[in-house]
Amino acid sequence: MRFKKYLPLISILAIAVILRFITITRYGDFWFDEMFSFTYSQKPWLLSLKYWTWETNPPLHMFILKLWFYVFPANEFWARLPSLIFGILSVWFLYQFVSRIFNQRIAAISALLLTLNAYHIFISTTARGYSLFIMLVILSADYFFRIFLENLTTKKNEIIFAFVNCLLIYTHLTAINLFLGQIIIIFLTNKK
Repeated sequence: MRFKKYLPLISILAIAVILRFITITRYGDFWFDEMFSFTYSQKPWLLSLKYWTWETNPPLHMFILKLWFYVFPANEFWARLPSLIFGILSVWFLYQFVSRIFNQRIAAISALLLTLNAYHIFISTTARGYSLFIMLVILSADYFFRIFLENLTTKKNEIIFAFVNCLLIYTHLTAINLFLGQIIIIFLTNKK
C-alpha cells in the first residue's frame, strides 16, 4: 500500500531520468561555456582559482566539477552528469515542497511539468551550474516557506536555509533576486 502512494513520484522521476539520460548521450561536443567549466576545473588548484575569478558566475559548480574529476573521467558525459543529478533532485525537491504546501496531486503535476520542461532538460544535461541553481532555489523557497510562512522556526531549518542560501550565492549571482523577493515577502507578511 505504501508503494502505491509513491508510484506517481517514482514514475515521474523515471521519466525525468530517461529524458535527461537520452539527451545527455546525444548532446555532442561541449559548447563554449561548458568548455570553460570543463577546462578550468582540471587545472591545478591555484590556477583554477585564478580562472574562476574571471568567470562571471560564482565558482561552486566548477569546484564540484573539480572534485568530481578526481573520481570520474574528464569527458563530456561525466562532466555533464552532475547537472543531470541536480536536475533529477530538483524534480524530487519540487515534489516534496509542493506536496507539503498543497497535496500530492498538485505536487505530481508540478514535478511532471518540470520533468517535461525542455529548458530544464537542456540545463540538466549541460556542464554548467544552472541545474544546481534551480535545485537550490527550490530548497531555499521550501525552507523560506517553512520558517517565515509556516512558522516552523527550528535551529535545523534555520541552518539549512542559511546554508542553502550561501550555496546559492556561490552558484549564480541572480540569487540576489530571490533574496530580494524573500525580503519583500517578509516585509509584506509582517505588515498584516
